Amino acid sequence: MSNHQYSLFSAIKRCVDGKRINSGGFEGEAGQALARSLGISPQGFLVPIPALLGGSFEERALDTTAGSGAIYKYLAGTADILRPKLVCGLAGAFLGDLRSGETTNYGQVQLPRKLTAAQTSWVNEAAAPGSSTNPTTAAVVASPRTVAAYVDITTRMLSQGGPAVERMVIDDLITGAAVEIDRAALNGSGSSGQPTGILQTSGIGSVALGTNGGVPTRATLVAMEKAVAAANGDAAASASLGWVASVATRSKMRSIDGSSAGSGAWLWSDADRVLGKPAWSTGNMPDNTTKGTGTNLGSIVYADWSNLVIQLFSVADVLVDPYKASTLGVVRVNLFQDVDILVRQPAAFCAATDIVTS
Repeated sequence: MSNHQYSLFSAIKRCVDGKRINSGGFEGEAGQALARSLGISPQGFLVPIPALLGGSFEERALDTTAGSGAIYKYLAGTADILRPKLVCGLAGAFLGDLRSGETTNYGQVQLPRKLTAAQTSWVNEAAAPGSSTNPTTAAVVASPRTVAAYVDITTRMLSQGGPAVERMVIDDLITGAAVEIDRAALNGSGSSGQPTGILQTSGIGSVALGTNGGVPTRATLVAMEKAVAAANGDAAASASLGWVASVATRSKMRSIDGSSAGSGAWLWSDADRVLGKPAWSTGNMPDNTTKGTGTNLGSIVYADWSNLVIQLFSVADVLVDPYKASTLGVVRVNLFQDVDILVRQPAAFCAATDIVTS
């Protein structure tokens, strides 16, 4: 689907005008095709996110005051709010749907995980192999969890706003949901409807810096690397090894010389590498953990990021409510995205969450 063809505003306007979005037009045909392929009946209409991008609730009011800069003006783009960087995909996580294209099962997704490998042995000529052990497996299960966002648009903005207003709505809804999904992948609580993120996953490796936290050193990072390697977490040919840290942790590591001779070999290099591996930082990693008397401690994770799965159960479901504040001339646009987070092999991850960054 082309970015130049699909219009979110066209779909919204059809709903506001009392028309069924799936009854016709390019947007209706796209929604029908998606619903058929997924085997679901959406609350509103389905949005093919790739066509737009070429829970927690995030609210943004769009009226002729807050959005006046976009009415009757043709801008190359609208200045969005500053959001945390999306890093999981950059680091190598899988983002998509693990179900086959033919399935219509909208329930759980089970991903097999090997617990033990087949036993191997050397044998003499004409001798039988020793006792064998079959590999054992377990299932990592993903269940749909819903992240939601909404935005209020005045009917005047809907009718007068051009491409810049549509871009603003898309950024608010879809980018906002994407940022929250990335945050949940890193540190989702596993409660209150949230998925369980890496830092809250049982079985990942960990390195402690001190009773009340501590300043990171090269030895700290080497210990994290060793923990993953000792568990064979870096052995796969397809491994995507790298680091993801909180913003304050990156700043601290940039100013720490990891060499013994004061040569300026910073723990976090100017090329954004740590121990030779790529490194990213994001506001979605916590900078506010506590340990002992230590507060506002930073965090960092070293991992084979291909073991992180962000399972998308559907495309975005958009529900338009023209009645929520109809006396004010306001249309509420809601977005719902079903997703879950899977850590396939927890031992391929190692975290330090008690980093003194001051």
